[in-house]
Amino acid sequence: MAYPPVQEIPQLTRRQLEFLSLRAQGLTNREIAERCYVHNKTVEHTLAAACERLGTRFVLHAILRCITFEILILTGDSEVLIPEHLNALAA
Repeated sequence: MAYPPVQEIPQLTRRQLEFLSLRAQGLTNREIAERCYVHNKTVEHTLAAACERLGTRFVLHAILRCITFEILILTGDSEVLIPEHLNALAA
């Protein structure tokens, strides 16, 4: 599946960005659920919705697509950041 042009990348919700960022940092769905005080199924459904919006079937592909289009930014400290302008849009 080819990536769509940048202008066609859909906007993700704040929660989708947060969960993708945490998965990119290596947390499991269960760890994300515990950290965010939600049920594990909420994490699964939210990540599945993010994958669907990004046109991918797998969370890893969604994360790579987000990094490619600078929706998520990797730092040298094994941290994954959400750019400030996207943080404001997703609020």
